[in-house]
Amino acid sequence: MGHSSDKFYITHFFQSAGQVLAEPKVLEKINNYTVIRKISEGTSGTVHLVELDGKNFAIKILKKMDDDALVRFRIESSTLARLKHENLVKIHDIGELNGVSYLVMDFLDGRSVETAILESGKLPQETAIHLVMSVAAGLTELHKNNLIHRDIKPANIFVLNSGEFRLIDLGLAGDVNQIKSETSLTGTPMYCSPEQSRILKRDVDFRSDLYSLGATLFTVLTGRPPFVGTISEILQQNASRVAPDVRELNPEVRPATASIIAKLLKKDPDDRYQSINGLLFDLKRLDEIDRLIKSNGDAQLGKMDRATLTTRVKFIERTNEAEKIQNVWDEILAGKSGALFVSGPSGSGKSRLCSEFIEKNKNDRILILRGKCQFLNR
Repeated sequence: MGHSSDKFYITHFFQSAGQVLAEPKVLEKINNYTVIRKISEGTSGTVHLVELDGKNFAIKILKKMDDDALVRFRIESSTLARLKHENLVKIHDIGELNGVSYLVMDFLDGRSVETAILESGKLPQETAIHLVMSVAAGLTELHKNNLIHRDIKPANIFVLNSGEFRLIDLGLAGDVNQIKSETSLTGTPMYCSPEQSRILKRDVDFRSDLYSLGATLFTVLTGRPPFVGTISEILQQNASRVAPDVRELNPEVRPATASIIAKLLKKDPDDRYQSINGLLFDLKRLDEIDRLIKSNGDAQLGKMDRATLTTRVKFIERTNEAEKIQNVWDEILAGKSGALFVSGPSGSGKSRLCSEFIEKNKNDRILILRGKCQFLNR
């Protein structure tokens, strides 16, 4: 891939064969692209502003030639190349020349959302909702291609000077069927779902991106992530604490938005939105949700939700609890009366346990009503 030209003007770029690439002292041309200036530098590569035929582009070149960096770069390149969406960065050229890999993308004139938050503290609600809807739309394209982003956070969302948003940096993106059972933490702990952080023993699927999107929305509305501290403290909080109500840090957030964030940040992926479409539907009816909350306290979220899982997660480690519920059910079918309450911390699997029970007994021809307890502030 890339241009066939053998001209690649990088002076003093290598320390020695097989070693890490050094910072270039002179970087004038990359094939037909004229280098103007360095834009940024990250862990995997350096981004430069380049020009070709009077048009500006951004070119990303590897900073290091170790195997891990090369694999990540190739993943990002191949992933971007096959995705076409207005809320994702468009790629124009991919190449490797003289041992150096690069990709050429649209030059984005603006700044990262992380920078915007550092400068202003938080974003207006309307802007925050526009951000989430834009990123969610871009995620739809990833999920359609069976890809999980795995690193959604303010630093990886770019706001153009026009006010539009782009989801960037797909270096950690992976196929849902290949990465769902990985055992190591991947991503940024402050924005990772419990299952992606490996503190919840569940496969990672598309719903993990929805959690990260909820953590991002929380951050842009408050100026800080849901959980803060050292990495170990964040992981511990994520395992044992319910995410704080966004209105505790920003009382101006409307109830509908707060309810959506709370659903996105559920520990158990079965309790979150199951699809991007379900989230987008609710984001478009905030006024209706506010009225529902005001009238009866029920936001009725996820009405148009449809799961997009490629495979159903195997139900394990709940044998004793399932037997207890089944025993009570069998006694009721025999004519006895009784009640059984399923309780436990967030993310412990209550919703999945009840869903499995209903699925198992759906042929008993008995009406089953599903609901969830709510604590009312009086």
